[in-house]
Amino acid sequence: MLIGPYVNGSAVIIGGLIGAMAGGKLPERVKTALPMTFGLCSVGLGITLVLKVKYMPAVVLAMVLGAFLGELLHLEKTHRQRGGINARVD
Repeated sequence: MLIGPYVNGSAVIIGGLIGAMAGGKLPERVKTALPMTFGLCSVGLGITLVLKVKYMPAVVLAMVLGAFLGELLHLEKTHRQRGGINARVD
């Protein structure tokens, strides 16, 4: 039985609940520093994983197709018009 998805899902739910409860108590400088820190970690992980990719043309093709479809479907514009995730969370 694969327990990884269950552990991951549980961790996300528990982390979200803790963040929702503690979010108002964090100083503003921490609230601005955390997204930057997570973003830098994501970039670091992304660079590390891209260097390990065996089929780089497939990755490039996926990125190009994703950008093309996003522009074709006006996803960013639609996301902004509907308020985006930030408007729902705040």
